[in-house]
Amino acid sequence: MSIEFTILAFLSSGPLSGYDLKKMLAQSEALPWSGNNNQVYRVLVGLHGDGLTFLEVQQPADGPARKLYTITPQGITALREWLRSETEAPQLRAPIVSRLIAAEVLSAEDLDLLLSRYAEEVRLKLLGLEEIERRGVGVALGSPRQRLLWQCINSRPIQLLRAEEAWVRELRWALARLETTVPSS
Repeated sequence: MSIEFTILAFLSSGPLSGYDLKKMLAQSEALPWSGNNNQVYRVLVGLHGDGLTFLEVQQPADGPARKLYTITPQGITALREWLRSETEAPQLRAPIVSRLIAAEVLSAEDLDLLLSRYAEEVRLKLLGLEEIERRGVGVALGSPRQRLLWQCINSRPIQLLRAEEAWVRELRWALARLETTVPSS
């Protein structure tokens, strides 16, 4: 994912500070970005230097200055070009798969324990995201269309985790069935 275009996308909804952007990136499980917080500020400086954002420094009566970034017409043009470009296929890699490749060295009980722990991690992550959704805490900016898109963006990780839960459940069931029908060697 290009963090530059993600930041421009956020700015297309209106002026935001680096702090606002860091917070929104951290709140979204759907965005495939795992950079550090300083990267946001470096990208903002670069976007401003490239003429893709305006910078307004607000000095409140008390407290530190607040830098607000707004997308420029040149930034909107760059964002439109990126939006019209080819999209990437979703990433389907999951660390559990590497463990399953080597699972033949485990007993049936140990394999079930591995899958049980993984299922619990998925369940806990799902519960946390469902609570965030229930509270309406996820990112939601802009027009009614954009808010609808954000609602769908925020619900995507939940749907993926529900599918992962079903996949683990089916795998455990199939393994249990296999253990009862195939004699051990």
